[in-house]
Amino acid sequence: MRKLVGIATSNIPPIGVDTSGFDDQVVATGVFLDRLLNHNCGGEVLTLVTASVLKLHFSSDSRYLVEPHNLNQSGASSRQVSDLDVYHQDSLFALFELKDKNFSVSDVRHAVKKLQRPSRIHLTLFTVGIRISIEKK
Repeated sequence: MRKLVGIATSNIPPIGVDTSGFDDQVVATGVFLDRLLNHNCGGEVLTLVTASVLKLHFSSDSRYLVEPHNLNQSGASSRQVSDLDVYHQDSLFALFELKDKNFSVSDVRHAVKKLQRPSRIHLTLFTVGIRISIEKK
């Protein structure tokens, strides 16, 4: 983690985005996340960033639990539904399938099938990293 933070705060130029009108802290956070997401680390960075942003978003409401799961260990937890699950008062609220490597259409179909649940899930997202491409199979 320390290595990732060091990389993300180094003097790598940020992507060309017009930041006029944004608060300096918002811009600095965006640049930090952009630099961090440029490093894959086996998909861990996308999971780290997504879980961190969600934890910050839900931090003022203790009824929410953001639960990221170990990468490439399908079903390691008995509660695990997706790569990152969000619970609201112990009920599944949102599912995030995270991909930071190339994937195929069949991978997307598998994820969609896995994310289709009969319970009341408010949000399902297939989230991709910045260096991926879809392989046609």
